[in-house]
Amino acid sequence: MVEETKDASIDVSAYADDMIKVIERCELDPGKLIFVDGFPNDANPFRIGKVSKLEKKIYFKRTISPEEKDAARKALYRFEEKDLRKIDDDWSFVKHVLLHQIIHILARNKDCYDCDKWAFYELRF
Repeated sequence: MVEETKDASIDVSAYADDMIKVIERCELDPGKLIFVDGFPNDANPFRIGKVSKLEKKIYFKRTISPEEKDAARKALYRFEEKDLRKIDDDWSFVKHVLLHQIIHILARNKDCYDCDKWAFYELRF
């Protein structure tokens, strides 16, 4: 597993093999995982991941800054602290964001709250 440094950026591409296993478990094409440096012109400057539902592509930032991670956690304000503690380590955080994107593809009508809820549930596996 990848070594973590407190308050450092997350090198998401270092988790690529683990991410591919999650994607395959969800019966999606791992070749549709695309790492990007950012999302220019996006309304959300802290965006970490994005999907193309029709093409079933998952775009994921190659590196996540501490500020981006903090913003993503703050967006989960409706969840209890016990749930948020599940994504304290870098891999769990990345996996949660990945699962959130995956469910946007698998169940296109789910809103972000439901996607996050499903992702927390799926973290067990």
